[in-house]
Amino acid sequence: MIHFVDINGRVLLLDVHSFNHRRDSADVGPSSAYPDIDLGVTTLDHERFGDLVGDFASALREVPVHDRVPDVRSNV
Repeated sequence: MIHFVDINGRVLLLDVHSFNHRRDSADVGPSSAYPDIDLGVTTLDHERFGDLVGDFASALREVPVHDRVPDVRSNV
């Protein structure tokens, strides 16, 4: 699902989808090798937007999911 959000005349594009931790086998449970939230930022201009990505990741970590801090990483 792709979301476009207008923020003060600028556009933020979010490509939201599930993370399939069972892609290697149906018998595999969740693993710490895979984050709860993976920010795909390989083509991002890190010099220009790197701080924004860091702030966004920090904000996501501030919202508990099932009473625990979500594991948020980039480009896993």
